[in-house]
Amino acid sequence: MEVRQTYIAQTLTRDLPALSDLRLSTDQIYRFFRLLAHHHGQYWNHSEVAAVLGVNTRTVQRYVELFKGIYLVRELQPYFENAGKRLRRAPKLYIRDSGLLHALLNIRDERELARTTHLGASWEGFGIEQLATLFHIPEDQMFTWSVQSGAEVDLVLPRPEGLVGVAFKSGDAPRRTRSMTAAIDALKLRRLYVLYPGEKDYAIDDVVQVVGVRNCSKLTDLGG
Repeated sequence: MEVRQTYIAQTLTRDLPALSDLRLSTDQIYRFFRLLAHHHGQYWNHSEVAAVLGVNTRTVQRYVELFKGIYLVRELQPYFENAGKRLRRAPKLYIRDSGLLHALLNIRDERELARTTHLGASWEGFGIEQLATLFHIPEDQMFTWSVQSGAEVDLVLPRPEGLVGVAFKSGDAPRRTRSMTAAIDALKLRRLYVLYPGEKDYAIDDVVQVVGVRNCSKLTDLGG
């Protein structure tokens, strides 16, 4: 934890200012990065964050781009398949390193993580990074999708054979949900993988397949 806190401090107060002429105060920079951590895996609104920090939205946008540029933050843009539906148009942001995320949230170990409301989002971000690294997926080919009624897919990957979706579930026995069914119908998903912490793989039906994280290298159709 101490090593990560030191890394965060050096990055935010030494490296980041050297890359930009923007001049948020040290307190504002720390607050900004902690806000990113608390919004990890959630839909991001520049205006709301700007109001909290007391800056304009342009400054928030510039700092998000800086965080992305130094590989601290990943952004998933929404996938627009059907403009007529009530789609969420905000992106999702993630702290790319789970250890830094937990340090920012003051989560010291696995037991503490399991007791927090951040477990699901932490698992989602971790899973996205594993797949992106394993299959060399460019960020501009990774999307998220959801509608106002609640149906969503954490990760949408356009592939020549059709759309592939990935849901991330931190539980030990994922099942098909109404949200999954709605997403499959709306997006015409060729496959929906459910990535979870277990070791056993099993098919729920012809479209939905549950995969243990240790076996995700088998998902070769996720590659470009």
